[in-house]
Amino acid sequence: MSYLSKLTVKTVVRTNKLDPVIQRRQKLISATEEQLKVVEAALKGESYEVLRKAWAKNEQGEKVLVERMRKVRAWFFEQDGGWYVQCKYGNKTLELGKGGNAVFVKALADVEGALQALFMGLATQSWSAEFFVLPNTKTLLMMGETTGADVVVLQNYVKNKAIDSLILKGPGGSLSAGLSMANIIIENELSTNVPEDTDCASACSLMFSAGKIRSMETGSRFGFHLPFLDLDIDTVD
Repeated sequence: MSYLSKLTVKTVVRTNKLDPVIQRRQKLISATEEQLKVVEAALKGESYEVLRKAWAKNEQGEKVLVERMRKVRAWFFEQDGGWYVQCKYGNKTLELGKGGNAVFVKALADVEGALQALFMGLATQSWSAEFFVLPNTKTLLMMGETTGADVVVLQNYVKNKAIDSLILKGPGGSLSAGLSMANIIIENELSTNVPEDTDCASACSLMFSAGKIRSMETGSRFGFHLPFLDLDIDTVD
């Protein structure tokens, strides 16, 4: 105990910095992106494989970690004269609404569109500040409260010529950041869109208005207001 007496000992419960809901959503988004590669391979008559790590025994009977190519199981299958597309979390098939667990499309070529819609639904379902480039496009999804850090993120995407359009969702935030990003949008002639049944308010609406081509989907909502000023009443005439 003499050694421990020289140390600072505390009781702690380890916390996860990332919200579990956001973690699950990000896992689903990554899996959906992977499924887009699966359908791309399927259209070529191929399977999609990834390198995965797994435990195995070597010649000495020792358990070691090895890397192996493994086929990614598709979320879609052919049945009833068309194709069903599901969304899975691990081995669990998720309900997609109205008691259904699959989207039905007529042809394999239509599966990609269904997966893109799933990606959009997952990516826009919360207010957490995040950025995603829609797979196989140059469209950036910008979601969450507008902050100064977002300006740098947008500048980097534009600098690398990675995007030509934005999908926006957010409750607002920093006025100066919103104006700065609106200028970036104008200078780079980016198009802007607000997806179905989502909100774009305050600083977000400034960015939308700066788009070269602007579009709103069914049920999208805007919020406009005068900027809030923090004034020292004693110094105002």
